[in-house]
Amino acid sequence: MNFSVWSNSVIGKPFELGKVDCFRLVFDYLQECGLRLPEEYKGLAMPDYAHAYLQNREGLIQKAIAYMSEYLKELEIHQAFTGDILVVKLRWFEALPISFGIDGGNGIIISVTEKMGVIPIEKKLYNIMRVFRCQSR
Repeated sequence: MNFSVWSNSVIGKPFELGKVDCFRLVFDYLQECGLRLPEEYKGLAMPDYAHAYLQNREGLIQKAIAYMSEYLKELEIHQAFTGDILVVKLRWFEALPISFGIDGGNGIIISVTEKMGVIPIEKKLYNIMRVFRCQSR
């Protein structure tokens, strides 16, 4: 898979919880990389996670991180490069929850915001908390 072609195909898509959001973006990207992930994880089904997110956002985020920990290789933060999965938090707004994105290279993260949909965002705006790599890349 060509990362540039993939990222250009998703940038600009509008946000839709459960279909085009930060976790679904990562899940779909991993599928494009050839990794076949289960649609269900510890009682949480991919088609239903939007409802679970609205019920318990923090709990679902922690379950999503555990899901990635089980199926992806975790790296040291300094080892991240283009195409790796990033768990991030905005530097200046602690009230916002943890988010997910894909390292776009050149100081960019490909992620999703509710107002702007899928966009390239400057990496320097975030604290990178964890990094995961797809084994099949």
